[in-house]
Amino acid sequence: MFYRRTVILILVTVLSVIIYSIIFLELMREEGFSYTPVDAIYWIISTMTTVGFGDIVFKSQIGEIYTVFVELTGIALIFGVAVPYLIVPWMESRFHFKLPEEARGLEDHIVICGFSEFIEEFLSELEFYNVKYVILEDNKEKVIELLNRRIKVVYSRFNEESFEKVNLDRARLLLCSFRDESKNADILLCVGDYVLPKVAIAEDPYHSKFLVYAGATKVLSIKGVLGIHMARIALDAVRHEITSAIEIVKDIDVAEIFLTSRSKLVGRTLGESRIRNRTGCTVLGLWKDGEFIFNPSFDEFMKSNSVLLAVGSKRQLKKLLNMAVG
Repeated sequence: MFYRRTVILILVTVLSVIIYSIIFLELMREEGFSYTPVDAIYWIISTMTTVGFGDIVFKSQIGEIYTVFVELTGIALIFGVAVPYLIVPWMESRFHFKLPEEARGLEDHIVICGFSEFIEEFLSELEFYNVKYVILEDNKEKVIELLNRRIKVVYSRFNEESFEKVNLDRARLLLCSFRDESKNADILLCVGDYVLPKVAIAEDPYHSKFLVYAGATKVLSIKGVLGIHMARIALDAVRHEITSAIEIVKDIDVAEIFLTSRSKLVGRTLGESRIRNRTGCTVLGLWKDGEFIFNPSFDEFMKSNSVLLAVGSKRQLKKLLNMAVG
């Protein structure tokens, strides 16, 4: 459509210049002036663009009326046709930011539906292990925000076509991480024909079974798993073993680590403990005083009987467990 309008405008302009030049030469001849076709084209264009140098002018009244008519024609073509139908759409197409809607060429990657505090920390681990991923979001503002932070994200409507555009059939894992369990369930139902591990995050442990019914192969309840497995985690500290770890992808586990009163981590902040530097683990959350804290800050103090939600390899988690037990 844009190119068609451009061609039509050019043809109309050229035709107008030719016809007006012929009329110009005839009117000037009647006034006793002799001008060449080049002079005629020069006068027509300068008049239509409202430049009007004044070096060539009509002396008769009909010539002046003709000059006004040519000027109005030029204004109509430029401001009535060229600007709104050609120039403005062209500028909008150049400056309008189009959100990415596909991530072709990915293989053995993780498709993550929804961005949250948990995912933000999880991405650091994926990048550390050089695992490819792509995040799907249906919130345009959040997509722009993540793009500005150089996070691999695409705008998705969570339909069959959108999953084809991110090569879900070649992915190693699908992770549904929206806080709304019904939204996670809708996504799982949409990708029912895809054969790959499907992990869903549930805010409320009660909804875990519904996500399983929808097609999830694993359900991770960040808050619920800490309360439900508290005794099991405490027993891990006694045994110096990690039995509560959940494998997210190959060689990357999420586990709850119980802090005993003997641990040197107790009474220190996360920043002072330097857990990432000393163990390689990343702390995703902290259960303290009956409250779960997503993505705790470095100033957060750790207390006895607190629980760390950490991600890392089994060897790294074992190091953290040794520090937590004391």
